[in-house]
Amino acid sequence: IMEILYRKGIQRLLVEGGRKIHQSLIDNNLWDEIQIETAPFEIGSGIDAPQLHLAEKKDDFIIVQKQAGSSDRQICHIVRKIYK
Repeated sequence: IMEILYRKGIQRLLVEGGRKIHQSLIDNNLWDEIQIETAPFEIGSGIDAPQLHLAEKKDDFIIVQKQAGSSDRQICHIVRKIYK
């Protein structure tokens, strides 16, 4: 699917999915920007979030964390640097 989108000139894709699709995109290096929103509470048990391992290459990313409005929610915006 990604190759077809690329051939059609589509360069941006918003993926709203579950753990499996997000983990697949991460594992196959098919992402350049991720936004993670967290709340200060847990709803209960469920499916684990996708795993993103940035520590070993943290200089390759721009990471911005901020509070979401007047709430206790946090937003973490991660952008992978593109080198040419």
